[in-house]
Amino acid sequence: MGENAIKKDNSQTEIVLSIPSDIGNDLQEIASFNGVTIEHLAYSYIIEGIAGDSRILKRAEFKRHINENLKQEDFHSKSAREIVNDFNLLY
Repeated sequence: MGENAIKKDNSQTEIVLSIPSDIGNDLQEIASFNGVTIEHLAYSYIIEGIAGDSRILKRAEFKRHINENLKQEDFHSKSAREIVNDFNLLY
C-alpha cells in the first residue's frame, strides 16, 4: 500500500485495501444477497473483528490483573468482598 492507503478527515478514515479478485467477488455476492453495499458488509466485518479482539484484550487484561493479585502475600487473608473489589467485579 502506498502513502494514500489511509486518508483522514475530522470524522472518517478512508482505507484503500487490495484483496484478491475471488475474495472481492465473494464479498460482492454476499453483499448483494444481504441487500447491502460491499462497503457496509466490510464495515460490519471490521466491527465484528474489533469487538472480538476487544473481548480478547479484556480477557488478557483480566488474567494479568488476577495474576498480579494472586502474587500478593495477603491474598489468602482477604475477605471475599475485598477479593471481588480487587478484581473490579460486581458483588
